Amino acid sequence: MSSNYPSLTKDGSFFMAGTEGTGAYKPVVKTSLGQVGVRALGDSFRVRVEPANSEAAAVLAPYFPASQWKQPESGGQARFSCVVDGKGKLNEVITSLLDAFVTADWVCVCDNTTPEIRALVEGNSEGLKLVTGETTTPVSSADDHATLVARVKELKLPGANFASKWSLVTLRAKLEAATS
Repeated sequence: MSSNYPSLTKDGSFFMAGTEGTGAYKPVVKTSLGQVGVRALGDSFRVRVEPANSEAAAVLAPYFPASQWKQPESGGQARFSCVVDGKGKLNEVITSLLDAFVTADWVCVCDNTTPEIRALVEGNSEGLKLVTGETTTPVSSADDHATLVARVKELKLPGANFASKWSLVTLRAKLEAATS
């Protein structure tokens, strides 16, 4: 696997500790520009965007105005963060921050993110180079989950009985690997 890809664990997730090192952030996406995580705070959520480096922070900065987001230089922390009230607002923020990653070389959805957030990211991924592992096939709204599941089962790929639980990205990656 190329070194510019996300460092994934065996379950396909990546670790996001946050400032306190607690691991309380639920990773949502990791990109060549940085990673995004969400931490529940009762009925509110903290959204944390960790730039990959100072150059990435400069690219991302216009999408995270200081009037709404804590900046990487505040408190000596290398992150943008904000607190939002309720799941509806969280969904709005995640959808809008995807615009910041259109210029990223790749975007990887964390395998263990919630189905709601995964669907939100995949449903708003136009222009993103969404990947799983070494796959670089972008997500297309033309992909139909049921059609891809049927194709996996038709090819009798390993794990085909669980294919209906796989994301579009995973389905596409398995099909691409099997047919290339």
